Amino acid sequence: MIHANRKKKSYRVVLNSAAWRTALRAVIAGQMAFGNFRWHNTRGFHELICTELEPVEGIQRPSKLHNAEQWIVFIPGILSEFPEELSPVGTQGGIVVCLDAESPDQWEAWIRYRDDNRTIEEIRITGARLPLLRRDRDRYVTPWEENPQRFSRQRGVIGDAVQSRIGDSSVTVIGSGGMGSIMAVQLAMLGVGELRLIDDDTLGVENLERTFGVGPDELGQPKVAVIAKHLRTLRPDMLVHALPRSATSGDATNFLAKRSDLVLTCVDAESCRLRIAELVQVTNTIHVDIGTSIQRDQAGELSMFGDIRLCLPGQGCLACIGGISNLELQRRLLRPRPSGSLPPRLPRSWNNQRAGSLVSLNTMTAGIVIQLWLDMLTGARTTSIWFRLLWDARQNLRTDMAAVSNDETCSVCSSLVAQLEPR
Repeated sequence: MIHANRKKKSYRVVLNSAAWRTALRAVIAGQMAFGNFRWHNTRGFHELICTELEPVEGIQRPSKLHNAEQWIVFIPGILSEFPEELSPVGTQGGIVVCLDAESPDQWEAWIRYRDDNRTIEEIRITGARLPLLRRDRDRYVTPWEENPQRFSRQRGVIGDAVQSRIGDSSVTVIGSGGMGSIMAVQLAMLGVGELRLIDDDTLGVENLERTFGVGPDELGQPKVAVIAKHLRTLRPDMLVHALPRSATSGDATNFLAKRSDLVLTCVDAESCRLRIAELVQVTNTIHVDIGTSIQRDQAGELSMFGDIRLCLPGQGCLACIGGISNLELQRRLLRPRPSGSLPPRLPRSWNNQRAGSLVSLNTMTAGIVIQLWLDMLTGARTTSIWFRLLWDARQNLRTDMAAVSNDETCSVCSSLVAQLEPR
């Protein structure tokens, strides 16, 4: 429903790419697409999240609307106002999105509850291509229109349309260690419009050789504050937000409630990675989990691994594809404990099973993450994937890759989404 305290915010529809394709196919065929939506409030928007649509024959009022509490329909053609024949009944909330079948970037949309009618300002699609439709059609002045040489080498490869979408994107990086700091730098150089950094650690001597731009005079300062300062120097036109808190804290939960187009986890703590896997289900956001490991066997031989788990909305999460061990233990670690109590297990040093860390391995792995995201933006990558980089002295460099999907019994993505969807 539309409450009084919602009147000051704008309204945004958020769809995953599968739902968006269903809507487009239905509209092109002259049909409706119907589904349910749920509310998610962020600092600047009331988000209306829809994860599944189905086509409906004709363009008359579907019978399904009678039993739905919060529904959304996509219809062909552009109207000037909410169609009265589709008006919600009683306490229902209804969204109507009008799409031009030949040019889907031409659209109108409204949400109505009883006699309160509000305009939808934005339609955001999570997944492949990441289209973004805005009511404010004033054209964004790109950096290369002010300076034709800006991103010129990169635009020659990916094109102006993808570069513009990168510039319009917000990315959250959780963890600002060796991997997280490199990811932040590569994203900044790629041209993202906004970076959001979370880490509660401070800069130590061991971080100096693997963290961009930092110096000895900054030791002891929060990592995110130091990295954010240098990123603003590198890209003065980019928005950078830094939160020096644990990703499992209440402050981080509020920080993460703001819409991001991509969330990256670059942390070792599995309980933290589980919390993020749960939060991205609420916001319907792409999640990439990244980790590297260098191990030495009894003979002294080194083996190096870089794991990248790309989870698209509706196509599995970090928990159900096997990215988190001992799920129940990690849940116990996330629960509040009485003051003075001991944790469920003794903490173990990060290097207990590792030989160390190399900036070369982190940089290669980060580059693969960037390429996977570019593939999503161009539409070349439309499915979740687990990518592994391996190297040892005997077999040299090799890669492994497998498509992954959701587990219908998963207690994170399947069960949580079922709880969030309206009955």
